[in-house]
Amino acid sequence: MTNSLCPNPRCRALRVGGHVCPRCGVIYAKAEARAVAQRQMAPSVDKPAGPQPPLPPAYPDPFPPPQAFPPPQNQGTFAPQDLDRFAPPPYYGPPASPQDDGPFAPPAAFPVSDEALFHDPGSEKALEDTLRLIAIPAALLGAWLLMHTSSGRSLGRIFFSMWVHELGHSVAAWFCGFHAVPLPWFTPVADNRSIINTAMLAAPLVYFGHRAWNAKSRPLIAAAGALLLLQLVCTFVLSIPSARAFFIFGGDAGCLVFGTALILTFFAPAESKLRRHHLRWGFLVIGAVSFMDVFEGWWAARHDSDRIAYGTHELAGLSDASKLTETFGWTESQMVRAYVVLGVVCLLVMAAVYARAVWKPEWLRSVRRALGKGA
Repeated sequence: MTNSLCPNPRCRALRVGGHVCPRCGVIYAKAEARAVAQRQMAPSVDKPAGPQPPLPPAYPDPFPPPQAFPPPQNQGTFAPQDLDRFAPPPYYGPPASPQDDGPFAPPAAFPVSDEALFHDPGSEKALEDTLRLIAIPAALLGAWLLMHTSSGRSLGRIFFSMWVHELGHSVAAWFCGFHAVPLPWFTPVADNRSIINTAMLAAPLVYFGHRAWNAKSRPLIAAAGALLLLQLVCTFVLSIPSARAFFIFGGDAGCLVFGTALILTFFAPAESKLRRHHLRWGFLVIGAVSFMDVFEGWWAARHDSDRIAYGTHELAGLSDASKLTETFGWTESQMVRAYVVLGVVCLLVMAAVYARAVWKPEWLRSVRRALGKGA
């Protein structure tokens, strides 16, 4: 049987299935017979004596044996940089997966999205610097203007500051060892301390301190230690009447303290969820409205006692101001001074963190250059 890889003796094209060459149209059997007859009828030449080599085949061997190549004559030294001549050319095609073509697939390229293609880190940093500079002052100014309208104050208190106020009552009661549940417009507090409530608050504080210690963060370690010390004093040092006065005071105090904390979440690191999920914007609004709702009222109460919320509440009975003055014996000036001092301290903390977050050394250098040119 004729090998299909043997070429046609006439046109030298490789054979395919069938008996006729598709290239020249000759029949394979006739072409082979004609080739053999031509070799036999070739003119004879003087042949040397001795055994003669066999006649070459009618077609070349498609799989010739490997030939031995002579070694190179002039072998020189081979430097490592000569390998660059044999390096494959770089691949500039589309991204490909190695599973598509096996080991011969081109190297996979990193996908480039439109966001990464048009992303400018410099412009993003400039935008963040601008937001850090104007966001908190704008939020506080907007909240202050909102508090000077009756409808704005009512809406801000219903949706924002009321919840932070009740949370302040609850947290103050927890630090004193009392069970409390923050509810809308009212926070029920247990009559006696409970060791279970004390342990339930101390456990997360200890865990927070442990994490801060492992992270070697001195500010967080100091914060955890201060909170544990506050719980120790409120639980084991304060008497029950003093503790009750403390968590009554903690309502508006919570708006000042927690409002400041919510505002300062705007300076969260870039990798935190507060910034990646844009939670800091909501916390900024809640904190600014809660802080300004309380601070603006107590600041005005320094000269206008009508701004103090005396009276009764249909759910909680006496208001916080009435309880502090009538039940626990606080004077009006002591109460106003306590809230104003706490609010000013929160403002100073806010200003210090704000200045540290937005301060840029290049601003000082530009100001100095401008002053130098003016002189």
